[in-house]
Amino acid sequence: MPIINTRSDLEALRGTPDYGAALRALLGASVTWINTAEEDAPPVWEKQTVLSHIEKMGFATLDALLAECAAAGIVPTEPTAPIVEPVIVTADMVKTERDRRTYQDFEFETHSFNGNAKSYAAIEAKASIAADKAAMPADTVDWLATGIPTTWTDSYGTEVPMTMDAMISMRSTWILREQQLRQKARTLMALEPIPDDFATNENHWI
Repeated sequence: MPIINTRSDLEALRGTPDYGAALRALLGASVTWINTAEEDAPPVWEKQTVLSHIEKMGFATLDALLAECAAAGIVPTEPTAPIVEPVIVTADMVKTERDRRTYQDFEFETHSFNGNAKSYAAIEAKASIAADKAAMPADTVDWLATGIPTTWTDSYGTEVPMTMDAMISMRSTWILREQQLRQKARTLMALEPIPDDFATNENHWI
C-alpha cells in the first residue's frame, strides 16, 4: 500500500482495494492501550482514543472515520488489549544481575569506591603488596616507599589515605560483598520458578 501522509494521498486511493486497507490502518492508529497497573503488578489495560492521526487525514472525530468506513463497506473489528507474554527468568539472567551488582561502587570506611573489574584488579594488586610488607608497622602510610602517603581515590575524586591494613581490609570488603552476592544468586537460582522481580526487589540481595 502506498504511503499516506495527507488527505489527498487517501483520496487518491478511493475506489481501489488500498482505500479499505488505509481506512483499517487509520482505525488501528486511532486506539492506544495504556497500562494503568501499579509497578510490578499484572497489567491492567485501558483503551484510549488517539485523534492526532485521523485528524491529519481530515476526520474530526472517530465517528466521522467510522461513518466513512461504513460507506466504504468496511466493518471495523473491536480492538483487543495487548497480550503480554510472561517473562521466564533463567539462571543466566540472575548471573548477569549478580555480576552487575558485583561491579557497582561499594562502601568502605565511610567512603564509596569504584568496584568495577579494573578497579578491583588494582585493589588486589596493591593489597598483595601491602600483605608482602608485613614486617612494616600496619599503620604505615608510605608503605609503597614513594615519599608520599599512599592514597586511594574514592568515587567522588577524593584522595583517601590508605595504610597497609586499610588496603588489605578494603580488598576483604570487596571479596566479602562478591561472595555474598554469589550466595544470594545461588539462592535465587534454586527457586522454581525464579521470581520475576529478581533484579528490582532488593530483598533478594540483602
